[in-house]
Amino acid sequence: AVDPIFEGLCQTAILCLEKNLGNEKEIDKVAMETLGLGVGPFTALNLTGGNPITNHGLDEMGKHLMPWFKSPESLKKAVANNLQWNIAAKGEEITIPPDRKEKIANQFLGAYFGLVSFIIDLGISNVNALDFACKNALVINPPFTMMNSFGIENALVVVKDFCNEHSGFNIPESLSNAASGGGWKILE
Repeated sequence: AVDPIFEGLCQTAILCLEKNLGNEKEIDKVAMETLGLGVGPFTALNLTGGNPITNHGLDEMGKHLMPWFKSPESLKKAVANNLQWNIAAKGEEITIPPDRKEKIANQFLGAYFGLVSFIIDLGISNVNALDFACKNALVINPPFTMMNSFGIENALVVVKDFCNEHSGFNIPESLSNAASGGGWKILE
């Protein structure tokens, strides 16, 4: 249940880089601040040697889960040339202009909220289990709790914007249902 979320966030980071929304350091920082990640996607890929696995996994998920999943060209190049991403050094201060930060943040919010809702649509997890799994396995803010705090209508808007920009990623039915029902039902 969490693998498509992790891989999808890595894909989102690389797509932000390819669209020149920021560099690796900026994208990592915005992902961490926006989603509460322990480390950014590029840092995670470097630390785990994850480029080959993610490259393969994205294309496989594109065949079996949804067509949006696809290994970006930058990732293919990184794998072919055994490259690492240019990540921040420990303690390095990264300053990001507010307009750039907002664009990157919206990409991550749309991807994250859309991906977790997609997992619910697949029926392989439930809201409470996936909230727990994301928080503990991915070291990220629990998504459904986050959407309820963010405002479920706001969450739906950022996902709709994301889906409009990314072909092959459709608005998850579970998110539309949650929005019309006043939010995600989470057990305390």
